[in-house]
Amino acid sequence: MIKIIANVLIFIGISLFGFIGYEQYSAHQEKVKMIQQIIQLQDKPSTPGLKENPSGKNQKTNGIPQLEISKINLKESIFEGTSEDILRVAVGHLEQSGELGKIGDNFVVLGHRNYITGQYFSRLDELDSGDEMTISTQNKVYFYRVIQKKIIDPTDIKAIRPIPNKSLVTLITCHPKFSSKQRLLVISELVKQVPS
Repeated sequence: MIKIIANVLIFIGISLFGFIGYEQYSAHQEKVKMIQQIIQLQDKPSTPGLKENPSGKNQKTNGIPQLEISKINLKESIFEGTSEDILRVAVGHLEQSGELGKIGDNFVVLGHRNYITGQYFSRLDELDSGDEMTISTQNKVYFYRVIQKKIIDPTDIKAIRPIPNKSLVTLITCHPKFSSKQRLLVISELVKQVPS
């Protein structure tokens, strides 16, 4: 009887690891596919069906930004937009928010907490004031330092307003874990930017 239970537990363990591996592989493949599609669209700006932005604001002409936070072992591509298709495989820039590195703007990034693989913003709650992050583009590396962490209601849009004379990045995810009742915000301020 003990041997049967042990074999069942081993089978469950192997199945679980296999499922996690499959989820990671699938997410990686979808992310690669999305990156390739975005690169193709960037190479063909006149493609029919693409919406043009007359102001030029928020258009990514320098590739897909990469967010890196060493404290929580996070390295993710920041896609433009926050549709469910994007947030399933990466984190996304809220299109209506500010421009990266621009004084007086707040560049807002949304991400899910992936509890199966531990990816995306799963560990965002571990950040504290003073922690650092970088966002790298094809042309520049932006260094940001966390200045505030707070929990808000989903309807509290005042929390993502820009601050005059500051360039901000705000990372947002659901809170508490396994719930979408509230939102966790990590707000950081630009420290410096250097050519990449």
